Amino acid sequence: MRRDISSCIKSLLNKSICIKKTPPFLLLFFLYLNSEIIADIRVTSIEIEDGRVAVLINNSLKLRDVRIEESTVKFPVYKTHSGENIENVRFLKSCVQNSLKSSILSGKVDSPACSDTINFRIVSMVPSQNKDSYVRARASVVFNELIEVDCSIMQTSQKEGDYWISWPARPPSHSKGENGWINQFIITDRKLRTLVEKELVDTYIKNKIKEKDSERVVGENSKRAPMAVTYVKVEEVSNHGDFFAVADIDLNDAFRISGIRVYEIRDRVFLDYPPHALEGERGQDRMRVFSKRLKRQMRRAVETGNPSGKIFRDVFFEITGFEKFKGTGDIKYAASVTLNGVVEIDCLVIDGEGYEAFVSWPSEKRGGDYYDIIYPSDREVKKKIEDAVLCMYREEL
Repeated sequence: MRRDISSCIKSLLNKSICIKKTPPFLLLFFLYLNSEIIADIRVTSIEIEDGRVAVLINNSLKLRDVRIEESTVKFPVYKTHSGENIENVRFLKSCVQNSLKSSILSGKVDSPACSDTINFRIVSMVPSQNKDSYVRARASVVFNELIEVDCSIMQTSQKEGDYWISWPARPPSHSKGENGWINQFIITDRKLRTLVEKELVDTYIKNKIKEKDSERVVGENSKRAPMAVTYVKVEEVSNHGDFFAVADIDLNDAFRISGIRVYEIRDRVFLDYPPHALEGERGQDRMRVFSKRLKRQMRRAVETGNPSGKIFRDVFFEITGFEKFKGTGDIKYAASVTLNGVVEIDCLVIDGEGYEAFVSWPSEKRGGDYYDIIYPSDREVKKKIEDAVLCMYREEL
């Protein structure tokens, strides 16, 4: 539905129909449906910096450290200590990424007649759990609804209000004679950068005040309490038929559900929670949502890219299933934990020689390693739930 309306509006604008006669509220509604009508992405310059490519977008955003290897464009990534490559800059539509690649390979920039407009919005902000770190929160900003960039709110002194923003960068390669961290993304327009960074800091401070005003309550009981989507990230996928996006969401800033597959069938959006069925096989259900209201909230958050309007943080849990696992391996028990009476998540108790018993949450295998896909993202919630599960396991021994 949204796509059909957007294409009609574009058609009207391309035919130069006079918009002065259009009611203002209708114009605002049209622009809300598809912000790229007034704010697109274009390459305004391409430079070579120390053997790598730097691309200036809309005369305001510079993407640096781009490599060209055998006619293939490789955008910058950040490599963690474990060797995992993290994309700090993501393209929300494949056509934008393909257009940038084409411009880089050809060395051609877009027409100067195109708009340089840059719109932005903060789509996520997660407080850091490490009190010893300078990182106070990690955030994501979307520019023109097409490019998503990760950043961090930093505080290097104890002085309240002394915050600054760290944008994507990588450590230097000393073998190449590099000194100091290499910035991979820069907002070159000073006014825009000041505006974006001020909103990031203001949002962090507001969230910090909200957290102080509403301290989290974590309890082990069957109490039914509200749950809301407090974080959402959606990435579009191409050439997969009805399956068109993958989403990650947080519930009550306490549980992360990642890898949700998003389908659009007959103009309706459907969510497929992980783990997913392999071709020709039946998927194993590891999570169940009992509340119709929460299901609607989750679907709406994925459709709009925005969390729920209200923020809830309390988490009440109950171990609603605990069965001995059949077999002789390290998996000892299968448990089910119900959160706030509306969501049930399965987990396993693992115990073997050479290590202590621990709780394993639903995960999937990627490149030889296992990654949790449904798990408690809050340290306090994780500890209390896992302690309760392990306590029940030791009582069974």
